[in-house]
Amino acid sequence: ALIAAVLLPALLAALAHRRFGAMLIIPGAVAAAGLVGLATRLPLPGLLRVPAMLAAMALLVPGSLAARLPGQSPTGTASIGSGAGPSCEAAPLARPLRDAIAGAGAAPARAAIWSSGFPIGAELAWRARLRTVAAPYQRGDAAVVDGNACFRAANPAAAEAIARRRQVEFVLLCPADFQDGAPFATLLRTGQAPGWLDPVVLALGEGPAPRLWRVR
Repeated sequence: ALIAAVLLPALLAALAHRRFGAMLIIPGAVAAAGLVGLATRLPLPGLLRVPAMLAAMALLVPGSLAARLPGQSPTGTASIGSGAGPSCEAAPLARPLRDAIAGAGAAPARAAIWSSGFPIGAELAWRARLRTVAAPYQRGDAAVVDGNACFRAANPAAAEAIARRRQVEFVLLCPADFQDGAPFATLLRTGQAPGWLDPVVLALGEGPAPRLWRVR
């Protein structure tokens, strides 16, 4: 009961803020269990005990619903990121990417890069000492959704508007990402990058490799 009393306000506050939806399930379950235990010990008439326990168990509902509220995790959007096969790997990409950005005349530590491989955003930022615009953080979900919208934009102008709003300086397309017909990613992959993107050479080995552009 004491644990429930501590967790319940935090649970309701997190739900009201509409963040950490998936994480609400566990504290909600603990709070519900504590309140169910409390309900069974209270000197309530028999007819009131069942509604009290049901009300306590209802705490499980917000945690599962919160993961689907607007502004939550972008997993509800269609096919973010990868197509078939693995996306970029941060470790072998970090040094060539940093060198390419420096060679393009930008300061790597200050360059804001948008990678189609959103899951590697955090590792890439750490290994290459770069600023990644989107990474799989709870508070970074809007940037991931915007990145998805950019690579899936119906035309280059729409993609440019998103990229400039996010102050993106470099765009990185991983070879296995967005292979499901995403319009803007398809243009990039087939060598039809718009005029607001300048290609930057990445010194990588043979085989399918990420491609990099600098935003003018």
